This record gives sequence, structure tokens and C-alpha cells, in this order.
Amino acid sequence: MPLHVGAGSSAIQYKGPFATDPAGDSTGDLIFDTTVKAFKFNDGGTYKKVSLGALGEQDNPASGPQALYDSGQRTNGLYYLAPDGGSAGQFYCWVDGSTTFASGTNSGYGWALAMRINHPFFYGQYMANRLDGHNGQAGPNITDVSTYSGGSDGAATYIPDAATHVLFGFTNANDNQLTDWTHTTVVGDSTNNTGLYRTAISSYSNHMSSTHVQSNVSGGGTYDDWHFRTTNSTYYYPCGVSNGLNHNSGCDGTNNLLGVMNDSCSQKTYNGFQAPSQHSETYVGNRKNLNSGNGAGGAYCVNESSNAQYGKWMMWWR
Repeated sequence: MPLHVGAGSSAIQYKGPFATDPAGDSTGDLIFDTTVKAFKFNDGGTYKKVSLGALGEQDNPASGPQALYDSGQRTNGLYYLAPDGGSAGQFYCWVDGSTTFASGTNSGYGWALAMRINHPFFYGQYMANRLDGHNGQAGPNITDVSTYSGGSDGAATYIPDAATHVLFGFTNANDNQLTDWTHTTVVGDSTNNTGLYRTAISSYSNHMSSTHVQSNVSGGGTYDDWHFRTTNSTYYYPCGVSNGLNHNSGCDGTNNLLGVMNDSCSQKTYNGFQAPSQHSETYVGNRKNLNSGNGAGGAYCVNESSNAQYGKWMMWWR
């Protein structure tokens, strides 16, 4: 079909084919980009596509994973998102609707990966946010072994200000489909650096209730109480998401936590990744089967074994 470029002008030219954008051209000049196979026009010194790519491409970022899903996208993968405005960054999005955490109440949702920790032990520091003021910052990929930034006060999640819901869970299967998870509204406030927007967990202890959408944790229950604190060996308080546990009551031996209880366990982590502290007892509801049925009070205070090596924690946002 013909391309209408407006009235003729001796100052505006079709410059021809280019593999990279030329410099020094005038506003309105036209080129054919042989790299992306598209016509581009000069807009004040910057060449832009005459027509935008599909939603989720670099020149046409989506506002979030839900926008991708609503547009009909059903292929999981990396997409450009700009959830908080500004420049876009790539996020791994799960939009095919076929996973165990996209069934029942959760059907019809798109999710973007916020955290992936590929070992069975969980630490309070993982819940701190690495995405502070999103502007072109990329999120994690599904192939990442760990999204933790390292150190005693690092962070592991990528949750933009515009996120409204989170999905947090665990699996020790050798795939990325969560076996135990909870879906709630995001807790905290990015302006006040609280909850899931906290950028460091050091000296921070707080409990926040969320709006529950659906939980699928072994033993059942409504997991919507979020607990934030560092992991050390001085108490037996919950970190993570609980089914009604008190923030400052010992939870040793309970079956109502998806996360970690601070304890004296000293297991190291898988794949050579060193956690910030070696004091944790991992809880996934009433499960005790991570290491051939061993466990302490419903937890995983055990050495890694052939099935434990696949343990992973993930968080998603939409």
C-alpha cells in the first residue's frame, strides 16, 4: 500500500537503507532500517518506526503483564514493560494461562517474574525490593539461578510501583510451576519504603495484612499475612506469608507458614550461592517431605538431597 508522507519539501528526503540510524538528518527524513526491517522517520534527531511493533516490543512496551494477556498474547517469554512510566525494561512474563498458579480463581491473569531463588532455603532479606524507581531497569529472567543481590542486606525482588497483586510460592519439582503458593494484593507503599517496597530489611520488622485472592499451600489455609524481618538465630518468629500467625509469637512446629522461621539451622545453599545468614528453618505449610520425609516441626531444617536441589522460591507481580 502507498505511504503518505505529507507535502513535498526539498528539506525532507528519503535517505535510503541503513543498518543503523544515521546522524545529522532533518526532522521528517525517512530511512529503511535493514536491521529491524522497518521504515523509520526522523523525529527531532531520533529515528522512530513509522508503525509500532507488537505490544511488548521495545518500541511499544506494555504497561504490565496483564495488558499483554488482555491483548491476546499467550506466549511466555521476555517482553518490554514500562509499568511505572519512563523507559521500558525487559521482564519475563507468564501469560499462557496453563500453569498450576493460573487456575481456578487465578485464571485470566498475566504475571511478570519478580524473584527466583533456586535453592530450598529462604531468608528474610530476599523480600527486599531491587526495583526502586523503575526507569528502564530490566527484571529477572526465568533462567536466573538467583535474583539476590548479595551481602548481608541485599535484595531479591523486582516489584514496580504500579503492581497491584503478587504471587509468592515454592516448588521442589524440576520446573517453574509452583506447587505451593498464595496470591494476594501487594502490601506496602513505595513512597514510604514499606512492605514489599522496602529496599533493605536490616533493622526492619513489620507485619502487614493483604487482600487474599487464592492460596494453594499444603494443609490448606488463607495465606495473606505478610511478615518482614531479617533472618538470624535470636528468635522463632515468621518471615514470609502466614495463615494467621502472630508476628511476634514463636511459630516453631506450626503448619501455617510459607517462608522461613528464624532458627539455628546451618545448612548451606545449592549451586554455590551463599545466603546472607545461615539461620533458617524453611516452612511450606505442613510439608515435611523435602528430604525423604525429614523435617523439623513442619519445616526443612535438613541438608540438601537429590530432590532438594530443585527447590526454588518465586514471586510474580501483575
